[in-house]
Amino acid sequence: MWLWLPHGCHLPVPPPGLWLPAGLYAYTGSAQRALPARLGRHLAGGSARHWHVDYLRAEAQVVGADVWPEAPREAECELAARLAASLPGAFRPPRFGASDCRCPGHLVGWGPKGGRVAAYEAPERLHPELRPVLRSSPRPWQERRSTR
Repeated sequence: MWLWLPHGCHLPVPPPGLWLPAGLYAYTGSAQRALPARLGRHLAGGSARHWHVDYLRAEAQVVGADVWPEAPREAECELAARLAASLPGAFRPPRFGASDCRCPGHLVGWGPKGGRVAAYEAPERLHPELRPVLRSSPRPWQERRSTR
C-alpha cells in the first residue's frame, strides 16, 4: 500500500514511538486468507488501531495499492527489501510492521520528492507478480504549476 504523509508526525507505536518525516511511503503486508477485506479496511481508514500501519493510516493518505496474488508468506519482507534498494534516499523505519518476523521492517519511505519513485509508477519492474489496483490522480506530492 502506498501512502502520502504531507507532514512529519510522531506515531505512538511501540517502543517508544516513531517520528516519520513527510514523504511517500510503501507498506508491505500480507493478508494470507483475507486480502480483499484487509485492503478494504486499510483503504477505508477508521479509528481501530491494531497494527503499526493503522497509526500511519490515521495520518497519511492512501495514494495507491498493489497486490501480489498467491504471494508466499515471506513476500512482504522481500518486497520491502527490494523497495529500499530501488532508489537512493530510501529509508526503513526500524521494525515497523515486522513484529511477526525478523526482517528490518515492512515500511519504506522517501522524502517529499517521492514522485520519482519508479516502483510506484511501474510496480511490475520491482516484481513481475505485482499488480496495481489503485493509483491516486493527481499525485499529491507533485508540484502544482501556476497557469498565470
